[in-house]
Amino acid sequence: MKEESTYRNTIKMVTSSVENAGVYQSIALVLFVLFFISVVILVLSRPKNYYKQQTNLPLED
Repeated sequence: MKEESTYRNTIKMVTSSVENAGVYQSIALVLFVLFFISVVILVLSRPKNYYKQQTNLPLED
């Protein structure tokens, strides 16, 4: 339990010592959300036939 507390304190110390840490965290969150949304759009925009062909590829030999 002491190791976990030390780990948390180290993370807090590192993030609090960086100037504009909140800005960096916000930018990272926005980038993650944009990436996630783009992957969802990519998956949903593919035709269903594409996924049917992909699922049968391992069976075709």
